[in-house]
Amino acid sequence: VPSAGAVYFNFYMTQLLYSSGGAAWGTWKPAMQQLLQNSQAVGGHVDGSWYWNSSALNPIGGANGGWGDAPWNQYGGRHFCTTLSMLCMEANFSRLKLGGSFGGGGQGSTVNVYAGTDQTVGSPNPASLSGSMWGGSSGATMTWSKVSGPGTVTFGNPNSLQTTATMSAVGTYVLRLTGTDGANSTTDDISINYVADNTAQYVRVRIGGSGNYLTLAEVQVFDTNTGTNVAPSGTASQVSTKTVGAISGAAQHAIDGQPGLDWASNSVAQTNAAVNPWWMVNLGSKRKLSKIVILCRSDSSWNWIEGATLETFATDPIANPAQSPLYSTTISGTTQGGTLQYTVPQ
Repeated sequence: VPSAGAVYFNFYMTQLLYSSGGAAWGTWKPAMQQLLQNSQAVGGHVDGSWYWNSSALNPIGGANGGWGDAPWNQYGGRHFCTTLSMLCMEANFSRLKLGGSFGGGGQGSTVNVYAGTDQTVGSPNPASLSGSMWGGSSGATMTWSKVSGPGTVTFGNPNSLQTTATMSAVGTYVLRLTGTDGANSTTDDISINYVADNTAQYVRVRIGGSGNYLTLAEVQVFDTNTGTNVAPSGTASQVSTKTVGAISGAAQHAIDGQPGLDWASNSVAQTNAAVNPWWMVNLGSKRKLSKIVILCRSDSSWNWIEGATLETFATDPIANPAQSPLYSTTISGTTQGGTLQYTVPQ
């Protein structure tokens, strides 16, 4: 990023990035614009010039301004700083008057646009667009439009450089930013990879019917990015908890990482008989999941989860029952003390 007072660095980087263009110029240009606008001196005989004080790098005319003793002030002074700043301004704004508004360029300059870097966005979130336009006259206009993609695109404001784009279907979209200045126009495209958002915070097991028990020996939930089982750091809950003497079927037992698979081990989760009983773990934050592993009990209750439903959700399904699961499958193939593994689609 440009550095206040580093006029040599700012000048050479501006010229280099202006010539090469692309994402680096798209990042540098607005930062340089802001620095030039914020650091231009105001008032008195220095109005409209640039000049820094080395201790605080504040422009003269500001609250902490002064003549300073920076090397570029000693050797070149205000004329030196102002000249290089004007050359940076030329690349950024195209012939603006000193001390004036930074809103428009000189007549005859070419309008340029930059649509930003390509993005991957998870549904249903909109894409945040941050384009740039420079050159051209004060009457230059800009417009966002869809070039290609499987669904419709709704722009928050198609005539604003900073706006949003909401896609109606997953897939790859190409969006175009067009800058127009009279009879002249230029375009730049950005690609948006709009993907299904499978990041889940909640994993639930439920079984339908009346008078059923739900019991789980162990549930392991693996994070795609880390490859580790993140369930033990979560918080488990269930519709009710069966307790017999000192042995409890607490929900947390299903994510405790303990090897016990039977009731006597005091390390399995079990509800009381209920209508549509459920068990759930809150992972604490949204995660991209790769697989879910369920360990079956090793005692006579091993097949009680046969036919249950395994689901993942973005938000709490008990508090928000209307939401659709991100992933859902039927638990089948249970065996005594066996292991079931389910791959979560990416």
